Amino acid sequence: MKTRFLHTGREFGHDVQCTKPIVDIETTGNVRTSTGRNEYQKADICCVGMLVGDQIIQIHREPGANDTAQFKRETISHIGSHPIVHAFNRDFEYYALTSYLDIDSIYVYEIKPFKGRGWTKDRFFEELVSDGIVKTRVPIDPFHGDSTLVFPSWASGDIKSILDHNVVCLLKEYHILENQKYLYDKYSRRINEDGWYQTF
Repeated sequence: MKTRFLHTGREFGHDVQCTKPIVDIETTGNVRTSTGRNEYQKADICCVGMLVGDQIIQIHREPGANDTAQFKRETISHIGSHPIVHAFNRDFEYYALTSYLDIDSIYVYEIKPFKGRGWTKDRFFEELVSDGIVKTRVPIDPFHGDSTLVFPSWASGDIKSILDHNVVCLLKEYHILENQKYLYDKYSRRINEDGWYQTF
């Protein structure tokens, strides 16, 4: 188990002050069943990234290390210091973390402005870039937004690519959270009362 601390401005050129803590996790395998249902509570977490203020904190396991007790203690220590955290996909982070860490005292709020097929983290972020709202580019994601590539990277022992991917996710989520209202307002006429984007 290792923990690393990264300064967003000094190391990535992003002058951010994240006043709403963001969490993003990486897992070692798929939690989707053959019927298409997601069993988030069965997630095997290998990395927990947090963006707080101008700092990214990453707690991660080492491939091949079977003792997860210290990893869980360290994660609980960092997450427990924040009564509320935010995540792009609230259900994934909430159910995965509470089950994996065996806790029930975490409050996770959703970053996603609205739900809809094809409205991924990358699509929301690219909307902000193309509209000129976000002018600072994020580092290159080794997985190009495909989080399923974490699985073979973990199996091959490539923890660096997983950590780099996690950094990009956190930075994109920060910009989406900061501009949540802008994104919602832009498409409000197409969003139904349940928060889903409708294609007519």
